Amino acid sequence: MTRRSLFLVGLVVLVSGIHAKAQVNDEQDYDSPIQGVRIAWNFRSMQRLAPRDGRKLAYTGYPRVKRFHDGRAVAVYEAGGNGELIQSLDHGRTWSEPIVIFNTFFATGPNGDSTRIHISNVEITELTNGQWIAACNYRPQKDGVAPFSIVISKSLDKGASWTSPAVIFNAGKDFGNGCWEPALLQLPNGELQVYFANEAPYASSDEQEISVMESADNGSSWTGPRMVSFRKGKRDGMPVALLNGDEILVAIEDNERDPFKPYVVRTALTAPWQHPVLGDSRQRQYALSERLPERVYAGAPYLARLPGGAVVLSYQTTRDRSDDWEKSTMEVAVGDRSGRSFGNVTRPFPVPVGREAKWNSIALWDERTLVAASATNFDGAPIGAWMILGRVIPELTALPHKDHANRPIFIGHKGNTQLEAGIWYDKKSIFFAVDIDFGQEPPAVSKNHGVFIYLDPLNKCLARPDGGIYRIWCGANGRVDVYEGRQGKWHLLKNGSVALEMQHHGSGYSLDVAVPFGLLGKSDFSPSRVNLELVNFYGDSDGYKESIANAHPDASSTWCEVRFE
Repeated sequence: MTRRSLFLVGLVVLVSGIHAKAQVNDEQDYDSPIQGVRIAWNFRSMQRLAPRDGRKLAYTGYPRVKRFHDGRAVAVYEAGGNGELIQSLDHGRTWSEPIVIFNTFFATGPNGDSTRIHISNVEITELTNGQWIAACNYRPQKDGVAPFSIVISKSLDKGASWTSPAVIFNAGKDFGNGCWEPALLQLPNGELQVYFANEAPYASSDEQEISVMESADNGSSWTGPRMVSFRKGKRDGMPVALLNGDEILVAIEDNERDPFKPYVVRTALTAPWQHPVLGDSRQRQYALSERLPERVYAGAPYLARLPGGAVVLSYQTTRDRSDDWEKSTMEVAVGDRSGRSFGNVTRPFPVPVGREAKWNSIALWDERTLVAASATNFDGAPIGAWMILGRVIPELTALPHKDHANRPIFIGHKGNTQLEAGIWYDKKSIFFAVDIDFGQEPPAVSKNHGVFIYLDPLNKCLARPDGGIYRIWCGANGRVDVYEGRQGKWHLLKNGSVALEMQHHGSGYSLDVAVPFGLLGKSDFSPSRVNLELVNFYGDSDGYKESIANAHPDASSTWCEVRFE
């Protein structure tokens, strides 16, 4: 049954008194603010792509998930030595049976020696003419018999059938002079490019370059390879290319100082790579806004671009884990529109230290959602190809009217319970429209269930709670408490006026919260900062808390900036 109730807490506070408290204190701890887009991962959306239905495979890895022009989702991955494809016509709810694009096979050398050719690192893209093209890496399991190769195949019928694999580049026959990790890119003029890591020119050293080959006829014939990037004495590796305005960006792993770190090399879209990007080139930049410690590994990068223009980077890393790179986990960082200064780092999958999430990829799923794919055993089962969706939280704008459809804030990474919220305002108050959804089986809501709303109305950007910073508890049982910061702690205010309107529904409840500007000491519509924290407890200790991605509940510098339209 639907129940609506309105709660008013305390008395109206004199605005002049609040203004006095909100004045800047020279002893307050100021911090640099977190800005920009954030990614909020959706726990409910996690699903194993392969193996499924009880299939047992020796290994499943290198998953890549793409959305094509007709809306279908396509996933390719390495599966027991083959390269497989599955697709979904219902936004990832169900998937087709796997189709093998590239089959593992045995090759025989001139001396009669034989070796299995392993299929690795399958990539796929949709061409502007509607054809699909896939690429893979032939990896001989025994040295000296057959070459390491870059191979392509095409489909003219949306993945139902594929042409015979065509080798477009052969490197050496030994692991130390092979070629690796093809990545596809089609330019606006129709030219098709394939990038790969290439050791073939450096048979007598451990060096490696990034090379590119080009096709003017949708992959029927190829020219090259040409050098894209090279650092003398080192190993540029694992390229992924992205169109970004009038530039081509290529994310690589660079071991300038061991171990690998993510870098971005770039070139003009017109006449690209006329000059290779060498180690000291200005066209090569360390990708992350904050440098990782030297001992931390961060390799296998991938790139995507959001509709608003921000470029997103993924990689696998040992940050805050053991030094064993095999136990890396996936991280995703958001950069600016030029593909620089990647920050606001998140981890899509909940991977314990003793497990892994590697050989990852990211792509745009829809206008407000990113998809991440990984070869992971986070759940304790054998390594499989998994995907998860991430909501893009843009830089926030408070609207001058209520809009039920505009709820850009999302929380739901730690469990099945999800929060969505929007912000609006009038001349007297700022309003929060919050919806809590438990999913299919809503639990009994305890007194400890609800939402904290955090407000830094004057955009002070503090590292800890202090005067003029507010926390408002909105309980599922209708209780409202207002706190103000003071020297690093939250203190309950006896006076204040916050209105809470609540509606319980079948799968959760909704909150409409009105916070008077007078309470906050705010007299204009200058930017503020906000955070929401879902308190998802079913008893005194059973549950968890979760804030907006990258926000710390006690540091307003990490909260989302809100501008008033």
